[in-house]
Amino acid sequence: MALEAGANPNAKTSSDSQIVSSKKIQKKFEFVCMECVSVVCVCVVLMCNVFVDVMDQLFKSALSVSLLVLSLSLSLHYISLNQTSSLLCQDKTTAVSTMPERELLPTNVKPNSYSISLKLNFDTFTFSGHEDVNLDVIDSATSSITLHAQDLKLEATSIRVKQGDKEYTLASTSDVTYDSKKTTASFTLNNPLEVGAAVLSLDFE
Repeated sequence: MALEAGANPNAKTSSDSQIVSSKKIQKKFEFVCMECVSVVCVCVVLMCNVFVDVMDQLFKSALSVSLLVLSLSLSLHYISLNQTSSLLCQDKTTAVSTMPERELLPTNVKPNSYSISLKLNFDTFTFSGHEDVNLDVIDSATSSITLHAQDLKLEATSIRVKQGDKEYTLASTSDVTYDSKKTTASFTLNNPLEVGAAVLSLDFE
Protein backbone atom coordinates (compact mmCIF):
# COMPACT_ATOMS: atom_id res chain seq x y z
CA MET A 1 0.00 0.00 0.00
CA ALA A 2 1.37 3.33 -0.95
CA LEU A 3 2.05 5.86 1.74
CA GLU A 4 0.30 9.15 1.58
CA ALA A 5 2.40 12.09 0.80
CA GLY A 6 3.88 13.70 3.84
CA ALA A 7 3.10 10.75 6.24
CA ASN A 8 5.74 9.71 8.80
CA PRO A 9 6.08 5.89 9.14
CA ASN A 10 8.18 6.18 12.34
CA ALA A 11 5.33 7.98 14.19
CA LYS A 12 2.91 5.15 13.35
CA THR A 13 5.29 2.52 14.67
CA SER A 14 5.90 4.49 17.88
CA SER A 15 2.15 4.79 18.53
CA ASP A 16 1.63 1.04 18.07
CA SER A 17 4.49 0.34 20.48
CA GLN A 18 2.97 2.56 23.13
CA ILE A 19 -0.40 0.79 22.82
CA VAL A 20 1.21 -2.63 23.16
CA SER A 21 3.25 -1.46 26.16
CA SER A 22 0.14 -0.02 27.84
CA LYS A 23 -1.72 -3.30 27.41
CA LYS A 24 1.18 -5.22 28.90
CA ILE A 25 1.26 -2.89 31.90
CA GLN A 26 -2.50 -3.26 32.32
CA LYS A 27 -2.23 -7.05 32.21
CA LYS A 28 0.61 -7.01 34.74
CA PHE A 29 -1.44 -4.74 37.01
CA GLU A 30 -4.42 -7.05 36.73
CA PHE A 31 -2.19 -10.03 37.50
CA VAL A 32 -0.72 -8.29 40.55
CA CYS A 33 -4.21 -7.39 41.73
CA MET A 34 -5.36 -10.98 41.36
CA GLU A 35 -2.31 -12.17 43.27
CA CYS A 36 -3.03 -9.67 46.07
CA VAL A 37 -6.65 -10.77 46.25
CA SER A 38 -5.54 -14.40 46.40
CA VAL A 39 -3.06 -13.61 49.19
CA VAL A 40 -5.74 -11.72 51.14
CA CYS A 41 -8.19 -14.60 50.74
CA VAL A 42 -5.56 -17.07 51.91
CA CYS A 43 -4.78 -14.85 54.92
CA VAL A 44 -8.48 -14.55 55.79
CA VAL A 45 -8.91 -18.32 55.59
CA LEU A 46 -5.84 -18.87 57.77
CA MET A 47 -7.04 -16.31 60.33
CA CYS A 48 -10.49 -17.94 60.42
CA ASN A 49 -8.88 -21.32 61.01
CA VAL A 50 -6.70 -19.89 63.77
CA PHE A 51 -9.73 -18.17 65.35
CA VAL A 52 -11.75 -21.37 65.23
CA ASP A 53 -8.86 -23.31 66.79
CA VAL A 54 -8.46 -20.71 69.54
CA MET A 55 -12.18 -20.66 70.31
CA ASP A 56 -12.25 -24.43 70.32
CA GLN A 57 -9.38 -24.53 72.81
CA LEU A 58 -11.02 -21.88 74.97
CA PHE A 59 -14.31 -23.79 74.95
CA LYS A 60 -12.57 -27.00 75.86
CA SER A 61 -10.67 -25.24 78.65
CA ALA A 62 -13.84 -23.62 80.00
CA LEU A 63 -15.66 -26.93 79.85
CA SER A 64 -12.83 -28.64 81.68
CA VAL A 65 -12.80 -25.97 84.40
CA SER A 66 -16.59 -26.20 84.78
CA LEU A 67 -16.44 -29.96 85.11
CA LEU A 68 -13.65 -29.64 87.66
CA VAL A 69 -15.63 -27.12 89.74
CA LEU A 70 -18.73 -29.32 89.54
CA SER A 71 -16.74 -32.34 90.64
CA LEU A 72 -15.26 -30.44 93.59
CA SER A 73 -18.70 -29.16 94.61
CA LEU A 74 -20.19 -32.64 94.48
CA SER A 75 -17.25 -34.01 96.46
CA LEU A 76 -17.59 -31.35 99.16
CA HIS A 77 -21.35 -31.93 99.31
CA TYR A 78 -20.79 -35.67 99.64
CA ILE A 79 -18.24 -35.10 102.41
CA SER A 80 -20.64 -32.74 104.20
CA LEU A 81 -23.45 -35.30 103.98
CA ASN A 82 -21.16 -38.00 105.33
CA GLN A 83 -20.06 -35.82 108.22
CA THR A 84 -23.69 -34.95 109.01
CA SER A 85 -24.68 -38.61 108.87
CA SER A 86 -21.78 -39.49 111.12
CA LEU A 87 -22.81 -36.87 113.65
CA LEU A 88 -26.40 -38.06 113.58
CA CYS A 89 -25.32 -41.67 114.01
CA GLN A 90 -23.09 -40.96 116.99
CA ASP A 91 -24.01 -42.12 120.47
CA LYS A 92 -27.76 -41.44 120.53
CA THR A 93 -27.92 -42.11 124.23
CA THR A 94 -25.51 -39.26 124.91
CA ALA A 95 -27.42 -36.95 122.57
CA VAL A 96 -30.71 -37.69 124.27
CA SER A 97 -29.21 -37.32 127.74
CA THR A 98 -27.92 -33.83 126.93
CA MET A 99 -31.36 -32.58 125.86
CA PRO A 100 -33.15 -30.51 128.51
CA GLU A 101 -36.04 -32.29 130.15
CA ARG A 102 -39.49 -30.98 129.32
CA GLU A 103 -41.10 -29.41 132.35
CA LEU A 104 -44.49 -30.96 133.06
CA LEU A 105 -47.16 -28.71 134.52
CA PRO A 106 -49.32 -29.67 137.49
CA THR A 107 -52.37 -31.75 136.60
CA ASN A 108 -54.89 -29.88 138.72
CA VAL A 109 -56.10 -28.16 135.53
CA LYS A 110 -56.00 -29.46 131.96
CA PRO A 111 -55.84 -26.99 129.02
CA ASN A 112 -57.91 -27.95 125.98
CA SER A 113 -57.40 -25.08 123.53
CA TYR A 114 -55.70 -21.70 123.24
CA SER A 115 -56.66 -18.44 121.55
CA ILE A 116 -53.77 -15.97 121.31
CA SER A 117 -53.57 -12.48 119.78
CA LEU A 118 -50.29 -10.57 119.42
CA LYS A 119 -49.46 -6.88 119.08
CA LEU A 120 -46.04 -6.17 117.59
CA ASN A 121 -44.00 -3.03 118.26
CA PHE A 122 -41.47 -2.54 115.46
CA ASP A 123 -39.97 0.54 117.12
CA THR A 124 -38.77 -1.36 120.18
CA PHE A 125 -38.84 -4.86 118.63
CA THR A 126 -41.09 -6.12 121.42
CA PHE A 127 -44.56 -7.60 121.53
CA SER A 128 -47.54 -7.93 123.83
CA GLY A 129 -50.56 -10.14 123.62
CA HIS A 130 -53.76 -11.56 125.03
CA GLU A 131 -54.55 -15.23 125.66
CA ASP A 132 -57.73 -17.16 126.34
CA VAL A 133 -57.33 -20.76 127.54
CA ASN A 134 -60.22 -23.21 127.61
CA LEU A 135 -59.44 -25.64 130.40
CA ASP A 136 -60.93 -28.29 132.63
CA VAL A 137 -60.53 -28.10 136.39
CA ILE A 138 -59.61 -31.62 137.49
CA ASP A 139 -59.02 -31.27 141.22
CA SER A 140 -61.53 -29.75 143.55
CA ALA A 141 -60.51 -26.84 145.74
CA THR A 142 -57.97 -25.73 143.11
CA SER A 143 -56.93 -22.10 143.44
CA SER A 144 -53.37 -22.20 142.02
CA ILE A 145 -52.56 -22.38 138.29
CA THR A 146 -49.11 -22.79 136.70
CA LEU A 147 -48.32 -21.90 133.07
CA HIS A 148 -45.32 -22.06 130.77
CA ALA A 149 -44.03 -18.49 130.50
CA GLN A 150 -40.52 -18.42 129.08
CA ASP A 151 -39.37 -14.79 128.60
CA LEU A 152 -42.93 -13.60 129.31
CA LYS A 153 -44.36 -11.32 131.97
CA LEU A 154 -48.00 -11.76 132.96
CA GLU A 155 -50.14 -8.71 133.68
CA ALA A 156 -51.47 -9.59 137.13
CA THR A 157 -54.45 -7.23 136.93
CA SER A 158 -55.63 -8.83 133.66
CA ILE A 159 -55.83 -12.42 134.96
CA ARG A 160 -59.41 -13.68 135.06
CA VAL A 161 -60.95 -17.14 135.31
CA LYS A 162 -64.59 -17.49 134.31
CA GLN A 163 -66.54 -20.54 135.34
CA GLY A 164 -70.24 -20.31 134.58
CA ASP A 165 -71.55 -17.10 136.07
CA LYS A 166 -68.59 -16.81 138.43
CA GLU A 167 -65.42 -14.85 137.80
CA TYR A 168 -62.20 -15.28 139.76
CA THR A 169 -59.27 -12.87 140.04
CA LEU A 170 -55.97 -12.92 141.89
CA ALA A 171 -55.96 -12.77 145.63
CA SER A 172 -53.23 -10.17 145.27
CA THR A 173 -51.47 -8.60 142.28
CA SER A 174 -48.19 -9.78 143.80
CA ASP A 175 -49.31 -13.42 143.71
CA VAL A 176 -47.67 -14.07 140.32
CA THR A 177 -44.38 -15.89 140.86
CA TYR A 178 -41.81 -16.93 138.25
CA ASP A 179 -39.46 -19.89 138.16
CA SER A 180 -36.60 -19.03 135.80
CA LYS A 181 -35.21 -22.56 135.91
CA LYS A 182 -38.49 -24.21 134.98
CA THR A 183 -39.56 -21.18 132.87
CA THR A 184 -43.01 -21.16 134.45
CA ALA A 185 -45.32 -18.61 136.05
CA SER A 186 -47.74 -19.42 138.87
CA PHE A 187 -50.56 -17.45 140.49
CA THR A 188 -53.20 -17.97 143.15
CA LEU A 189 -56.86 -17.00 142.75
CA ASN A 190 -58.96 -15.30 145.36
CA ASN A 191 -61.25 -18.37 145.66
CA PRO A 192 -60.96 -22.07 144.79
CA LEU A 193 -62.31 -23.22 141.43
CA GLU A 194 -64.98 -25.86 140.98
CA VAL A 195 -64.45 -29.05 139.03
CA GLY A 196 -65.49 -28.56 135.40
CA ALA A 197 -64.92 -26.28 132.42
CA ALA A 198 -63.44 -22.81 132.82
CA VAL A 199 -61.88 -20.05 130.73
CA LEU A 200 -58.61 -18.38 131.75
CA SER A 201 -57.90 -14.94 130.27
CA LEU A 202 -54.73 -12.88 130.68
CA ASP A 203 -52.47 -10.31 129.08
CA PHE A 204 -48.72 -10.76 128.68
CA GLU A 205 -45.69 -8.98 127.32
